[in-house]
Order: sequence, then C-alpha cells, then structure tokens
Amino acid sequence: MLLLYFPETKGYVMAEKTSPLISIIIPAYNEEARITSTLKAYSGFSKDSRKQGREIELILVCDGCTDKTAKIARRFRNVKVLEFSKRLGKGGGVFAGFNSAKGDYVGFVDADNAITPEEYEKLISAVLKGSDCAIASRRIDGSRIVESRSLMQKFGSRALNSLANMLFDLNIRDTQCGAKIFKKEVVEKILPDMRSSGFEFDIEVLWRIKKAGHSIKEVPITWRGKKDAKFNMLETPKMFFNLVLRRLGA
Repeated sequence: MLLLYFPETKGYVMAEKTSPLISIIIPAYNEEARITSTLKAYSGFSKDSRKQGREIELILVCDGCTDKTAKIARRFRNVKVLEFSKRLGKGGGVFAGFNSAKGDYVGFVDADNAITPEEYEKLISAVLKGSDCAIASRRIDGSRIVESRSLMQKFGSRALNSLANMLFDLNIRDTQCGAKIFKKEVVEKILPDMRSSGFEFDIEVLWRIKKAGHSIKEVPITWRGKKDAKFNMLETPKMFFNLVLRRLGA
C-alpha cells in the first residue's frame, strides 16, 4: 500500500501500489573474479529503476560455490543471496531463484555481465508492453556481438540452437542467450512440468511456454562475450541427450 498526500484537502489516502516488481535472478558458480562488477552494474540499475516507478528485486543464487562468491554478494544490501552447498545446475539455480522471487515479472541473466543492465532493460520493456516472455537474441536484425568465444563454442551454440528448433519446432533464432524474462503467471504454470536442470533448461522452458500458448518475443541486444565463460563444450553431448529425452516425454 502507498500513503498519498493531497494538498488540496491536506489529507492522506491509502492507495494500492501499482508500480511493477521485477525479479532478476543471477545464477552463479564460483564467480568471485567478476561478480563484483556485475552486481555493481545491476544494483545501480535497481536504484535507477525506482526513479521510473519500478522496483527491481535482485536474487543471486550461489550454486554450490566453493569460493567467495556468496560473501562478496552479501556486501550488496539490495541483493538477496541464496546459497546451496551442492550443485543444482544452471537450470536448478534459476528455478530456486524463481521459487523465491516476489516479482510480477521474473527473469534471469548470466553472472558474467555479457548482457548489461542497459540491454536487459529492453527485455523488461517488452514484457511490460504485453509479451508473455522476452528473450535476448544475438542473431536477429539490430543485434550486435562483441565476440571473444572460440570457433568451437560458436559452432556448438549454433548446433544446439538448430537441434532445439528441429526437436521442438520453436522457430527461435537464439535459444541460448543468457537473459530471459517472463510474466510470473507463465512461470508458475510451466515450472511443475520442468525436468531439465542443466544448461539446456531454457530450451525446455521456451518449449513449454510455446506449448501453453504464450507469446515469445526475441529482442535484439548487444552481447559482450567472455573468454572465461563457465559453459564447457564437453556439456554439449549431454545437453543433446537430455533434450531428446524431453522430446520423448522423459
């Protein structure tokens, strides 16, 4: 509730709070070397958003970290830290954040700041304008890549995207870019059916959202690749296998 003052009558009136609450989950595994810069950027973004009549809830999920990631994150007063002693997987970490989120809109972004708050703002704008789900894309008109990935990483990413579209008929140019946001009710509808907890989880998320009849909007962004990305190409065969299992209903 908000307490509003009306100078004409010199009185106060209670009113419902109408500003949207947006929850952003940041899954992190041993990110002590770069989490400070990411949280500084998103904490500043959270403060600036209040001036626009919006509230941002930041949730960092420390996914079985063995370094100082959680300790560093707790220095930021406006960041809620969830810490788990065992690895949940990237998807498992995001889902833990979703379950804790209070927002009307819930999303996630990678911990490496490859997608800055200024770029994430474009996704928020898309859902506030009515999209059920908005996802960052590096492969549509208007996007820009500041590249640092290896040729093998590029190949693996495109191969996985092609498989995802073939198996699930998604018709999405970039399923794997590390920033997405959803209306809370959309997440609540699909979360009980989710099976994937690894890097492939967001492909299953998009599939289940499409199956449920919700809209998905690809948003062009500027993406700044990082040389020390946590994704390992050795994960790719496992992701392929898990996606086939999901398509078969397992």
